[in-house]
Amino acid sequence: VDGGPPVQVTNAASLNGAPQWTPDGRAILFVSDRGGSEDVYQVPVDENGKPAGTPQRVTTGLDAQTVTLSPDGRYLAYARLHSTSNIWSLPMPAPGGVPVSARGAVPVTTGDQIIERFDVTRDGKWLVFDSNRGGNSDIYKMPAAGGEPTQLTSDSLGKYSPAWSPDGRRIAFHIIRNGNRDIYTMNADGTSLVQR
Repeated sequence: VDGGPPVQVTNAASLNGAPQWTPDGRAILFVSDRGGSEDVYQVPVDENGKPAGTPQRVTTGLDAQTVTLSPDGRYLAYARLHSTSNIWSLPMPAPGGVPVSARGAVPVTTGDQIIERFDVTRDGKWLVFDSNRGGNSDIYKMPAAGGEPTQLTSDSLGKYSPAWSPDGRRIAFHIIRNGNRDIYTMNADGTSLVQR
């Protein structure tokens, strides 16, 4: 508060935000996705505001965006942003033709999930996408015409932006690990994971 130099409390390996001092000033609560979902963590700090230990998870499955504490520190209040996104399909108009209406769109995926990126094989038969339907962002594939998705990855790290190889036999995507977005490839059935 007196204008001294800033002190780094968390590392850049995860998304960390919404910091909140505990009433005694001995710890900071914050929201982080370091465990997969966005939960509340607490890190003790010394008199100079430097971390005095490792962050400890306070909640599980909260999916919080922001937090605050009651003045006595006995209650935690939080805000949760709930959004979903799915994949839809609609016919492309001919060049110079009449624009198509969203009313003609057909859902390809359904459910309470967020899909950030997806890709279709060159033959138009298979769809690959990232989804947090299981609580963590993983890679799924399914027939482009619809059907049940098959989960291809399952560890606790977030996996995003899948893309088919030109021959449709491998899938490239990135994993967020230690603050980096590292590129990986795997076979179309989820086997033979290789870091590139």
